[in-house]
Amino acid sequence: VLHLSGIKNYDQVLAMSGYDEENGDNITSERIFNAIVQFEDTYFQPGTDYRYSNSGYFLITEIVSRVTGIPYAQWVKDNIFIPLDMNDSYVYEGKNGIRNSSSSYRKSDSFDKIKVPIRTYQEQVKNLNIFTIHTTIRDYAKWMNNYISGKVGGVETLNLIETGIHSD
Repeated sequence: VLHLSGIKNYDQVLAMSGYDEENGDNITSERIFNAIVQFEDTYFQPGTDYRYSNSGYFLITEIVSRVTGIPYAQWVKDNIFIPLDMNDSYVYEGKNGIRNSSSSYRKSDSFDKIKVPIRTYQEQVKNLNIFTIHTTIRDYAKWMNNYISGKVGGVETLNLIETGIHSD
């Protein structure tokens, strides 16, 4: 359902609103939310097509926080990680120091003194990855087993996940 909304991906709308990740521009939930609602037009009429968008994931964090009155990271810990015994998982909240993680890199072409291209790699800025879940293979297996057991969410949630809606 997340990718059927047509809502524009927040990294793109942030860029259109002047956000500059390369220069260390700070990101907050409020800034992401304002960027999403600033651009009212969508990629397509909701439910008529499929396009990946991180905005749906971000909006879920906002809905959970606003409806429950509990910060998203704490809600996920209390309602998913603890019940499933996922002790090595957490929600990254944009603060420095993602424990036990490796960095992403991207190609970055530069030129030497005589204009010969040099292929180098530059560390990917992690600023836009707030509210992502970081886990281990062991904890991920616990999460996947929940699709069989229904311990968190119950049968109703499993049925909802399997249903999906898409009008052609």
